Amino acid sequence: MIIKKILWVIPFLSFLSGYYLVSYFFSINEIEVPNLIGKTLAEASKILSDHNLNLRILTQKEDPDLPDGTILDQNPVKQKIKVNKSIYLVVSKKFVDCKMPEFRGKEFSEIKQFIEKLGIRSKVYYLEGIFKENQCICQFPMPGKLFDKNGKIILYLSSGNSKKPILFPDFRDLNLKEVIDFLSLYNLNANLSFKNSEQYDPNNLYKIVDQRPLSGSLINLSKNINIQLHVEAVDFKKEKKQNK
Repeated sequence: MIIKKILWVIPFLSFLSGYYLVSYFFSINEIEVPNLIGKTLAEASKILSDHNLNLRILTQKEDPDLPDGTILDQNPVKQKIKVNKSIYLVVSKKFVDCKMPEFRGKEFSEIKQFIEKLGIRSKVYYLEGIFKENQCICQFPMPGKLFDKNGKIILYLSSGNSKKPILFPDFRDLNLKEVIDFLSLYNLNANLSFKNSEQYDPNNLYKIVDQRPLSGSLINLSKNINIQLHVEAVDFKKEKKQNK
């Protein structure tokens, strides 16, 4: 009877001894995660390699004060993990100076897409004016200026609710293309007529010789305006003689 009881325990003891032997020889060690913040990517790569850990770049952030590839953050941190696991890093990248684009005349929805894509902060002010609603009237910094992406762009937009009459400008002797571009800012179109019934030639430059409404006329941009421009081709030789 005693022998039978001993024989019954032997399989159980064999299982336990086998389990502990496998755990002892094949157990996966855990190590303390090294602190990599402030180190370069090259330094972090060597440290992780020595600890049998993998390096993964989670994201990059622009920082004008740090060298390119400096570790800004890591995950995990201050804990134990198993070998061959990955450490995810946030690293700095070179700060690139950007030139302020031209926003004037553009819709705020278009501007918003651009600044959100770059992560730029903005401050918007609305002014009563003759421009279309939500159209950019002015901006700071000015177009072409270098700006800091960590700074703030100031935009002045039209509230589009002005119903006050304004004076129609004098377009006479001005370049036709410049006048057309100016009118387009106010969503205005002009009907053209040519001096001496000549045909429009895109290769020629034209100037305004007459207009309707007349300069100084009071107009209301909330109403439809019939703009007539009488133009003629610019004769450079003739103008040069007159200037002499």
